Amino acid sequence: MEEIMKRLIEARHKANLSLQDIHERTRISLKQLEHLEALQFDKIGPAVYVRGFMRRYAQEVGIDPDTLWEPEDSQVVVAPARVPRHHLTRRKFEWGPLVRVIVIVAILALAGVLIRAAILNFLQPAPPAPPAPPEQQEQEDPNLEEPQPEPILSEIAANDSEAVYAVQNVDALEIVITYSGNCWTRIFVDGEKTREGTFGAGHSEEIGPAQVVRIRFGAPKYVNVEVNGMAIETPDITRGFNLEIRLEEDGQVTD
Repeated sequence: MEEIMKRLIEARHKANLSLQDIHERTRISLKQLEHLEALQFDKIGPAVYVRGFMRRYAQEVGIDPDTLWEPEDSQVVVAPARVPRHHLTRRKFEWGPLVRVIVIVAILALAGVLIRAAILNFLQPAPPAPPAPPEQQEQEDPNLEEPQPEPILSEIAANDSEAVYAVQNVDALEIVITYSGNCWTRIFVDGEKTREGTFGAGHSEEIGPAQVVRIRFGAPKYVNVEVNGMAIETPDITRGFNLEIRLEEDGQVTD
């Protein structure tokens, strides 16, 4: 992972992006980004978080995340075959067609400039009206509240056997699970087991408020999960599946 991270840092420099830019685009905290670029992976957390951060980093510096761990041998470039010198023939360059093309392009460019000037002159707005007197201007409402940021659900890692998500811009996790068929379920909330059993169609479970929720499903095909109003897609399988949802505060994922 060290060589991959060095490659990502080089791509960031070429893209003329700062760590602050990467932070604003990926929502990864500056502290975590500094650990990542210093190759201090042990200070970030489990390998699944490191890989998830590296994938989000790669997207912003123009590298396909799915190619990060491909072997370099798959990127061999084949050089084109050389044409023998005796097969090359000299042709006399003819200026006539080139001159005609240049003249046509110049005429079209001039016509385009004239048409654009005419359209801009036609569409030019009228001078703005003078501002209203101070006594007619609306006064700012001191009780107007600033809009709250929308909740953000970020996928850290996912495969057919487990998935990890982080939620931002909420005070606590509020989770609703609805069942469309029989599914054995075990639920841990903030490190403590709160529920275990087999639930059938029409049943629902409400979890929260919480910081970290870990759920084990026996048949995720028959469940629908919503986190603070945002849906999480579960795989269409009838075997064991682990789902972990964490609250992210100020760029730090809750353990």
